[in-house]
Amino acid sequence: MFKDFYRTTLSFLKPLLLLLCLLLSFSPCIADEYISISPAWDEYMRYKTYYFENGLDNFNKGQYKQAFKNFRKAQEYGIGLGTRKQKSKAKQFLQKSAEFGYEKAMEAL
Repeated sequence: MFKDFYRTTLSFLKPLLLLLCLLLSFSPCIADEYISISPAWDEYMRYKTYYFENGLDNFNKGQYKQAFKNFRKAQEYGIGLGTRKQKSKAKQFLQKSAEFGYEKAMEAL
């Protein structure tokens, strides 16, 4: 009975494994036509990283005007880097700076 279980299970799995191997071997060829990353994507990510990290550095140094500019530029590219706490602090700083000014924004944070 135990042998029959393995024999039937393997007889069902062999065609599935063969099909899976065939699909996996051809999937890069198929996906190459449909998936394409634009050459500008890498440059876009580099700018995003640059402005967000410089904004954090300027913020920590107390250069709030420059931090505001960098965070604003990073927001144009989309803030998607850093920890959740850093991103929320950057967004709060942008919102408060637009309303009250840089020094008052720091007091509010």
